[in-house]
Amino acid sequence: MTSLTVASNATDIAGAVGTIASVVVGAAAIYWTYRANVPRRKAEYAVEITPLLKSTVSDVTVYRGQQRLTHPHTMTLTLINVGHGEFEASHFNDRPVEFALGSRIVAKLAEETGGNRRVPPADFNDDTFYVRPHVIHRGQKITYKLLLDGPHPAVTPRHSLNGDLHPAPWPTRLVKRWLVGVFLLVVCVGALATWAAANAKAEARSTIEAVVREAYQRGLHDGQQLCRRLPDHCTSNPAPDAVGGLPTGVGSPR
Repeated sequence: MTSLTVASNATDIAGAVGTIASVVVGAAAIYWTYRANVPRRKAEYAVEITPLLKSTVSDVTVYRGQQRLTHPHTMTLTLINVGHGEFEASHFNDRPVEFALGSRIVAKLAEETGGNRRVPPADFNDDTFYVRPHVIHRGQKITYKLLLDGPHPAVTPRHSLNGDLHPAPWPTRLVKRWLVGVFLLVVCVGALATWAAANAKAEARSTIEAVVREAYQRGLHDGQQLCRRLPDHCTSNPAPDAVGGLPTGVGSPR
């Protein structure tokens, strides 16, 4: 007689997991191949603005050389190449990346980068800061520190790069990305669990039907053997009432 076990269910689930894993690995291979051959150039920028005078202070005057600064601020402007490839000088299309800062630029105080790499040349005019065409390596972080004079500094970029330039994501945006990733993972796991449960239920139903059919065929065979030995005590064999169901009088004695 057919026995009901979990081995077949486990095999089916393992097969489904293997299929899903194969699809994921294949998709990842296609993605990495595409990324290697068609690198996406993407840079992010971030700013940190620090006022040098509090608005409540009225008896302090700040000078730089002979220049009097009425609303002095320092601004740290950071550029990061977060894409898959380098920005070459040609990717600037012969135009600098411009940052309108909303306040007069008094001086460039410092500039730095890491990894023994060169900082792209930069200059300014009035309230606009220019980053000139230069190589920006993958993962390179470039920082410029500026002295501004104006009440409300703000950054507005403009560029002609062969690539993207966006504000750096704030922590809340990073948290949202992680939450979306976790949600998608939970949905995938739930879908797999639902599929496995439905498959197990269908397998159990199929096994039970097979057991019933086998029992019916065995009973029919035993009834026919009995009728051959005792033909006067048996009725005719009617057809089953339903597919897979037992007839009302198969091989039943009178």
